[in-house]
Amino acid sequence: MTWRVAKSLLTLRDQIDAAVPNRSKASDGTIGDANHRNRNSDHNPWYGPGIVTAIDITHDPANGVDIDRLTDELAASRDPRIKYIIANGLILDSRPQYNPWRWVKYNGPNPHTRHFHLSVMPNPSCDDPRPWNLPSLKPNPSGGGSSPATDYEKLYREQNPEVVQMDLIVGRHSRYVQVPKGAKRVCIACPRDKMSARIQWHGSGYPSTKGQFPDPDLNNRDAKFVAKDSVHMDIHAMRPWYVNIPKGARGFRVNWTYTPRGDRDSYVAYLGFEF
Repeated sequence: MTWRVAKSLLTLRDQIDAAVPNRSKASDGTIGDANHRNRNSDHNPWYGPGIVTAIDITHDPANGVDIDRLTDELAASRDPRIKYIIANGLILDSRPQYNPWRWVKYNGPNPHTRHFHLSVMPNPSCDDPRPWNLPSLKPNPSGGGSSPATDYEKLYREQNPEVVQMDLIVGRHSRYVQVPKGAKRVCIACPRDKMSARIQWHGSGYPSTKGQFPDPDLNNRDAKFVAKDSVHMDIHAMRPWYVNIPKGARGFRVNWTYTPRGDRDSYVAYLGFEF
């Protein structure tokens, strides 16, 4: 049978190879072996004219491929091509019937600790060759050597124009945010009345619990955070909350409650970074 790999996955592999040319490929994979052929698997050429819609990329942090970081970045991108991701005993599925875009425990026989698995959607988007949004693979524009230090704020604004200042909508909500390189403080502000917020910091040291953030009112001993939660219950319209980003923090979950008086649809709180 004639088969090929979805073009979006070849783009991903080429991006990683270009950024990390010396990486290990010991656990890389596309087309499935006999074990895969005996069951339903995206590693089989099952979609369309024999298209494989899954790829495995080897975990090689010593040479720059940290599957925990890369899968965090893929998850944060919310790329519509993503069907599901598996890494370090966890799975994130984008489809509505599978608790979308949340990491949950993976119960398959292979915990995927030596590589991560990415499946793309079985539709024409699987052949969309656009580059994937993986900030850790983007080159340093300073060029290295003795050139001036990187302007991280400028770089972050260029790469992420839509999230330099993020809207925190009215109500009680939660969202995950990555810490941009060079950021020193988080600022949360509201234009009217008061709001409350809790920030739960995490780093690279808990791949076994990635994404399993505790309820603000419960004690989740399984979550290994890099610092105590930052909490402010009285953020006033005239007094924004500035929070120093703790050492080792690579991202955070922000939980907020904002219920201004009057026309609620007219107001929105904000989250931004200081560099």
